[in-house]
Amino acid sequence: MVRFGDRHPAVTALYYAALAGTGMFIQHPAVQLTSLCGALLFFFISRSGRPSVPVSLGVLALAMTLVNPLISHRGSTVLLYVNDNPVTLEALIWGANSGVMAASVLLWTYCFSRIMTVEKTLCLTGRISPRIAAVGASAVRFIPLFGRYYEDISSIKRSGRARDSDASPAGRLKESAESFSATVGLALETSVDAADSMDARGWGSPSRRRFDRFVFGWRDAAVMAAVAVCAGICAASAACGALDIAFYPVFSEGGGGPVTYISLAAFAALSLYPAACECAWLAMWRARERRGHADFGEVFRRWNA
Repeated sequence: MVRFGDRHPAVTALYYAALAGTGMFIQHPAVQLTSLCGALLFFFISRSGRPSVPVSLGVLALAMTLVNPLISHRGSTVLLYVNDNPVTLEALIWGANSGVMAASVLLWTYCFSRIMTVEKTLCLTGRISPRIAAVGASAVRFIPLFGRYYEDISSIKRSGRARDSDASPAGRLKESAESFSATVGLALETSVDAADSMDARGWGSPSRRRFDRFVFGWRDAAVMAAVAVCAGICAASAACGALDIAFYPVFSEGGGGPVTYISLAAFAALSLYPAACECAWLAMWRARERRGHADFGEVFRRWNA
């Protein structure tokens, strides 16, 4: 058993495409809640980032839930009136469903961005178009680097200005322009150094070979097949109307029956798979630790073989 982030990049890319495609185009509330629960479980179990990220997304979902009834007055179940405008239950449910969908998609995107590093992106796109892959990887690296350069130069400017308490807005604007100009110059020098380094290492040479450390095994193929089957079940169920749901004028479910439950179970398996991988990996790690295995690397290499 390996962590979800340690799978082949093709598995991660296919999983995110399948999950995002089904989660964004199927409006069933059970699908949206399952997707959000899967994203939250994976986020907290894998410790994918700062805890403030789910809080911010929760505020976004709550705002969408409360704002939608104030701007949309459709629906037949009136809860109250605000400035002679009806606030309906159907609009409230639609806003909550949209907020949950936005929060889940954004949280999955955040987790995906933490997993899909530049190396994994190059592994996927390098064989198809090496030049586009190189440009994308350079942009991913140099844009944050440009921001850090600007912050460093600006902090030096501010520390030099600390002795002058009468700095005018025009003077500060001039310092910002000087900092930006110095940052651009430093970025150009860095790009020239990077280009010289790539040229010295044989970039663009016909005899240059491509290397990546990711090996596509039979377990990766099995996971990709399972992801494709689950996504196919959800797509087929949505196409035949098993996951249809109406919010206006009355909230009602159009589907139902065994097909709906099977499709929801397939989507639940799809959403909870990363969290299940993380739980299994942690359980294996702790079991090996309790048994006194010192060489964890050899254990994981044997499991990944």
